[in-house]
Amino acid sequence: MYRKLCRLMIGIFAVAVLAGCPSRVERYSPRIPDSAAHRQAVQQKNCLECHEVASVPHHSNNDDCTKCHIICRGC
Repeated sequence: MYRKLCRLMIGIFAVAVLAGCPSRVERYSPRIPDSAAHRQAVQQKNCLECHEVASVPHHSNNDDCTKCHIICRGC
């Protein structure tokens, strides 16, 4: 009985972590300042005109910047 309960709890924890982590990326990613250049950057190539991806940890050239980093208006 104890083993079954432990496996159930571990399974619930694993599902919670796997489902919860990707949905929290946008919430905790750094915000983009509200500027004319950032408002016009709607594709990744626009971001790469000013920002060098090689200097940013955990990012690659084919990442979609606007998926996680959103413009912060009034903050």
